[in-house]
Formats: sequence, structure tokens, C-alpha cells
Amino acid sequence: MKSAIVAAGFQSAAVCAPDQSLKKLRAAAQETLPDKPKYPIYVDILIFAGSLTAMIFASMFVLEAIDAPTQRMNLSKSFVGLVIMPSIIASVEHITAALRSRKEGIAWIIEIAFGSSIRISLFVFPLAVIVGWILNKPGMNMILDGFQVIILCLTILLVNHVVHNGTDHYW
Repeated sequence: MKSAIVAAGFQSAAVCAPDQSLKKLRAAAQETLPDKPKYPIYVDILIFAGSLTAMIFASMFVLEAIDAPTQRMNLSKSFVGLVIMPSIIASVEHITAALRSRKEGIAWIIEIAFGSSIRISLFVFPLAVIVGWILNKPGMNMILDGFQVIILCLTILLVNHVVHNGTDHYW
């Protein structure tokens, strides 16, 4: 069973010994990566410039397209801009994480998920509250109800369990 999982490119923490930490798994995954870059630096710069240009044009078209779902489905522009659009944008990150996890294993997925969660909780959420205070929006605050506090505490316990054990049970 172990050789089939590793041969398919899916190396999870459950396959490795239970005492290995995420750092050891990450180091093992990085050992398999090549040391030298595939392309010269000018090719990387051209790819970056081309993708940046394409992203600018795509974002302009996406912003112009917000009116269609708001009129056809009777949704507010705020809901489409704050919920639907970020969900679509985040789906690209999830697809990229799923494809890259085939090479680097479950440790990389855990690292990406925790990094994204920390970025939202320590940067985006407080920044949104501060901007709400500056714009004098009374509903923008950090007051959480009981259910949200319970979910936050359970999430912290789950993350603590995954990080300290260094294993998973998903495969």
C-alpha cells in the first residue's frame, strides 16, 4: 500500500513514521526538487510581465462583469464583490495547491492552509475593521458571538493537534 501511494505521487504524513514533524517532511520533499532553475532569469521576467498584463486585463473584464449577476439574480453588488468574486479567485489557489500537493505531499498543503488562515486572521480581518472605523461604518467591529468563539476555539485545537502530531488520517 505504501509503495502504491508513493508511486502515485501522494506522500502523506500518515505514510511516514508518526514521530516525524512537518519540518522533516518539508525537508524531505525539498530534497527531491532540482537545485538549479529551469529557465534563465530573462525568461522568468518575460513570463512575469506577460502574466501581469493578462491579469490586469482579466481583472478589468471581471469588474465590468459584476453587473450581470446583480441584475439577473437580484444580488447586491456588495455580495457579488465581497463573497462571490473572492470565492472564484480563491478556487484558483485551491486548484494550484491540489496539483502541487502531488509533488510535495500533505505537508505543503498544511503549510499553505495555515499561512492563508494566519494572513486572514492577523492582517485582513483587523485591516477591514480599521478601515471600517476610518470610514465610520458602525457594523465593522471584532465583536464575535458565542458560536463564532466556539468555532474559533475548535479550529485552534484542530490546528494544534495537526501541527504537534505531524500526522494525518486523510489517506
